[in-house]
Amino acid sequence: MNGPNTNRLEVYVEPGNIKITSKDKYVNYTVSGSKSHTEYEKLNKKASALQVQTPVLNKVMFDKNATPEERQAAKEGIIKEQAMIREEVYGKYIKENPNSPIYFYAFGRAAGGSKEDLRKALDLYKTLPEKLRNSPEGLAFAKRTEGQLTIMVGSIAPDITLNTPEGTPVALSSFRGKYVLLDFWASWCGPCRKENPNVVQAYGKFKDKNFTVYSVSLDKGNDKDKWVKAIETDNLGAWTNVSDLKYWGSEAALKYGITGIPQNFLIDPKGKIIAINLRGEALEKKLEEVL
Repeated sequence: MNGPNTNRLEVYVEPGNIKITSKDKYVNYTVSGSKSHTEYEKLNKKASALQVQTPVLNKVMFDKNATPEERQAAKEGIIKEQAMIREEVYGKYIKENPNSPIYFYAFGRAAGGSKEDLRKALDLYKTLPEKLRNSPEGLAFAKRTEGQLTIMVGSIAPDITLNTPEGTPVALSSFRGKYVLLDFWASWCGPCRKENPNVVQAYGKFKDKNFTVYSVSLDKGNDKDKWVKAIETDNLGAWTNVSDLKYWGSEAALKYGITGIPQNFLIDPKGKIIAINLRGEALEKKLEEVL
């Protein structure tokens, strides 16, 4: 549950009556009636209790007066503590709770974010019981992780075909010969909506120089009207907007290993990814460099 001007709210739902209570726009909230969400909260509280050094070291990382040596030491400290949490909390949980409804949430958190960590996670996934591997969550995890491992600067952008709001299928590959910004966003994503003016500005400046945008929305099926309204409100209609309206289960998002938005990929005329996550002025600077 989220919106362009609110905090994101994650809730594990299941059959039954679920009550969400908040007094401060979801900054602090309580959920009752969902055993899986209670399990999710307990697990993350264990992780938070062990996260002692990371907040302190993060301040050092962003301290303008810190020396390079101090920043490097802080970075190493954060990596060490996060690795310990992944093993002691999430790793232990997946070993002890193979039938948990939040199994693949914990599995993903235990994996870490480096390429090496993701490869190990995928290898471990392949050893899981068939029932777990073939569950909707398991299949989505595998697709997303494979995407994270294969999508990088220098790789060929996988083709995707999604529908416009009018129902017309448009393939990413149909723009071969142009520089294309593949942009993942959603109407409910506040940071995405704040970034959209930068994309609009870049498009206006470079649209006549062999550049276009292919926007993929992670909106949900019952939110199509909100997606269409956001396109209009944010002035995104000059380029191609597509979606399968499957939220985080979007085939395009899984193929590209999307775990957060906004996220974008700059693709050259031959279909090769030449930059990832260009935000603000960085997008225009890169376009000025290549066009």
